[in-house]
Amino acid sequence: MAAEQHSPANFGPIRPDKVAELYRRLDRLGVRDRDLEETFVRARGHGGQKVNKTASAVQLKHLPTGIVVKVQRERSQALNRFLARRLLADRLEARQLAAADDPGKSPQGDDPWKSPQGDDPWKSPQGDDPLII
Repeated sequence: MAAEQHSPANFGPIRPDKVAELYRRLDRLGVRDRDLEETFVRARGHGGQKVNKTASAVQLKHLPTGIVVKVQRERSQALNRFLARRLLADRLEARQLAAADDPGKSPQGDDPWKSPQGDDPWKSPQGDDPLII
């Protein structure tokens, strides 16, 4: 299967060789442009009037895995788009490494909010009801 051509993106001040390297990395991970949902929102925090008027923050969602990254580190939308894709690639690689280290574990991982006793957080492991005295 030939590598899918990514749509040309405007990453502003980023050198073309860095953009090409990022897209090669995304190709190795199997990420296609059509698998990404990209939204632009107004940044918050420091940056003055500029960030309050422009939608420079980038939110990127990888549809097959549901991984969402949001970057508002820079005042430039183009730079934040590049950084969001790089962060998404980092997270996908970490997920693949975790899956390779423990093949029996599901890729989504365990639910950290799930009670070790089961569905009822009020039930003790012995089965008696702690609320009845």
